Amino acid sequence: MVAAYEITDPTVDSQVVNLKSSGAEALLVAGAPKFAAQAIRKASEIGWKATILLNYPSSSVGATLKPAGLDKSTGVIVGTITMDPTDSQWDNNQGMKNFRSFVDKYMPGIDIADTNYLFGYTQGMLLEHLIRQCGNDLSRENIIKQAKSLKDVNSLKDAVSAGRKLGEDTKSTLEEAKKIAPQVTIFSNGDLSSFEVTLEREGGIRSVTIAIDEKGKVIVKPMVETRI
Repeated sequence: MVAAYEITDPTVDSQVVNLKSSGAEALLVAGAPKFAAQAIRKASEIGWKATILLNYPSSSVGATLKPAGLDKSTGVIVGTITMDPTDSQWDNNQGMKNFRSFVDKYMPGIDIADTNYLFGYTQGMLLEHLIRQCGNDLSRENIIKQAKSLKDVNSLKDAVSAGRKLGEDTKSTLEEAKKIAPQVTIFSNGDLSSFEVTLEREGGIRSVTIAIDEKGKVIVKPMVETRI
């Protein structure tokens, strides 16, 4: 079952209620942070114990999970390609140090838990890298060509995300698909715990569901999506 919303809608409360009536055990929210927060909060209010999965734009603690209520967000699963800037495990990572220094200098006082700032930072760095790689040829054709073959981009060091090299060496094979699998994060007790998930390719990345088995292991299997 699929429920849509308009960006001008005040809430998605009615959509969440309707989705619960379908009997679904999982809720995939592919929406903006404001509406993802509303969906989490409403599901909790009506006692819907569905497994909730969020898309990357709504994966931020500061922009989505805190507004929803940290107590209501426990168990929510999000897909993310970046580190959590509030996680102390990255304190000694040079890329994270660079980001925090950038924030202190240019954006003091922001909520660093809002990973939309980190996303913008990484995109800016990748854009700069792309322009430098284009050299003096900034034609449309060369920009597209270089974007498809970025070289020497170690994103853990330079862009604070999953450490991968991007470009032509990213072939559509199973082994390469494993290398570029997104990071999945499960929210629990105010923290974000990260897991690496392997996605199979079958003419593309398959639709999957992410769950935790009785031993706490992350498992991935095909699913029928219920989403907003």
